[in-house]
Amino acid sequence: MMDDLPYGYRLEQQGTCWEVVCEITNEVIYRLNGEAKCSPDNWVKPLLNISVWRSQDVRYRKVISGFTEHLMQHYLLPNYVVAIACDSPDLQRDFWVRQCGYAMAFGATIWRHDLDSREVLPVAHHAAIRDNSARLWGRSAQVWISNCC
Repeated sequence: MMDDLPYGYRLEQQGTCWEVVCEITNEVIYRLNGEAKCSPDNWVKPLLNISVWRSQDVRYRKVISGFTEHLMQHYLLPNYVVAIACDSPDLQRDFWVRQCGYAMAFGATIWRHDLDSREVLPVAHHAAIRDNSARLWGRSAQVWISNCC
């Protein structure tokens, strides 16, 4: 997918930041920013806090659809424990619920990191993410996605 962008689009990467740029308008239409942190206690991989911005212009939907899943599966999860802040104003909860489901389908584990107690617990079922019975979406939690621990 990274090499299969349609003519007129290019992928730019600097460290843990990826952008898709429309070469016709020179407009950034997708951005995934990552900030690497120290490895969580006893975990093999470093933690990468990510945020994603996607253009809402429907002209670009076909180009950027599936891009986050691809980055997660092929670039991020093999190298990092991916962390999502659950209380940002631009969270796009439905988007992240889908990303958690895709990651689970690829064999990754979803974890709830309680920011108050520092406890990290696995979330076994996607339904608990969708209906928030896992209490992922709020100020006291962070979602971690990992294909190892």
